[in-house]
This record gives sequence, structure tokens and C-alpha cells, in this order.
Amino acid sequence: MFIDLARYIRALKGESSQIWLFAVIPTTKEGEKEQLNAAIALTELEYLNLNERLFNHIILTSLGPTGYKKRGRGKGRSA
Repeated sequence: MFIDLARYIRALKGESSQIWLFAVIPTTKEGEKEQLNAAIALTELEYLNLNERLFNHIILTSLGPTGYKKRGRGKGRSA
């Protein structure tokens, strides 16, 4: 879907437009379906870059679990 959206923007705005891709990919702690979906998307992105330069800039990152555990409110603690 992100490739189709970028192609739409490129057709609408012209070849001189700057298109950035900022993608958050799953960590190794995510589910198998999420990891498979990300792997397929990255494969499509790699193939696209071999044949067509659609994105001017590509930023990929993952947001790992923070380990934050919600605690109950104690005395003197504000929300």
C-alpha cells in the first residue's frame, strides 16, 4: 500500500517532488505474522529500488518494547 501511495503522490506532484518513507518495522519479539509482513514489504521495497527510484529518502526503524509496567497510584503520586 505504501508503494501505491508513493506512486500516486509522484503522479500528482511530479517527478521533482521529494518523497520520504519512514517505516517502523517489528522487533524480533513481535508475532510471526507481523515479521512475515515486514519481510515481504522490505523485499518489495528492495526490488522497487532496483528498477525504479520512487523514494528520495528511506528511514527504517523498530520500536522495541520498553519494559514499562503500569503501577498502581501510590500516596503523593500525581497522574
